[in-house]
Amino acid sequence: MSLKALGSGASEPEAKTGVIRLYCHRFCPFSHRAVLVAFHKNIPVEICNINVKDKPDWYLKKSPSGKVPLLEKDGRVLSESLVIAEYLDSVSDGAPLIPRDPFDKALDQMFLESLSLFPILKIHFENERRAEFFEDFIVKVKPLVDELTKRGRKFLAGDEQPGFVDYMIWPFFHHYLALREIYPELQLPRTAVLDSWIASMQQEPAVKELVDVKIYAEFLKLYMEAKYDFDLGL
Repeated sequence: MSLKALGSGASEPEAKTGVIRLYCHRFCPFSHRAVLVAFHKNIPVEICNINVKDKPDWYLKKSPSGKVPLLEKDGRVLSESLVIAEYLDSVSDGAPLIPRDPFDKALDQMFLESLSLFPILKIHFENERRAEFFEDFIVKVKPLVDELTKRGRKFLAGDEQPGFVDYMIWPFFHHYLALREIYPELQLPRTAVLDSWIASMQQEPAVKELVDVKIYAEFLKLYMEAKYDFDLGL
């Protein structure tokens, strides 16, 4: 299936029985949550990208809100990135990304729910307020630094590989790194644990499958000029 974004007038790709399809947007952090799990666990999914500025009518029937990501299998759909990511982890082979221990799972859920990194996503919508939003982002990152320090591991999930909690947080940092390509002055305070976590995450094969940071930056730059190229880099 082509990775090019489908807009109004595009036909709906034919569905295959038993195959998971992810409706995504290549530059969407919430879509990245779902695809990171799929990439990490080598789940055979179809990725169907949507032009979120010009959505097909058939997509709006599946997702009245028009949001991505959306998971579809055999005519049934799931929405919300965390729900989709957890579903993918639960139906795939191999060691789960979510902790098996119920208490550890609950701790990660509690931490994810308490962490609000959304200010970094506001910058390309209201560029003139970027300094304000970035200062807020710095404050919101502090609990992550504290948690990394407390756990004392390479990743939040352990030393061997990222876990669910790491992958659900990473897309906000992928977005941050893209914005930093445009605005070099947007720099998080240097801390050894955060610098190490970012560097370690960047080396993960699943993370390397995401859109390149420089292409992502070019997309955001165009977006801020009201130019929407969802196929940039293809």
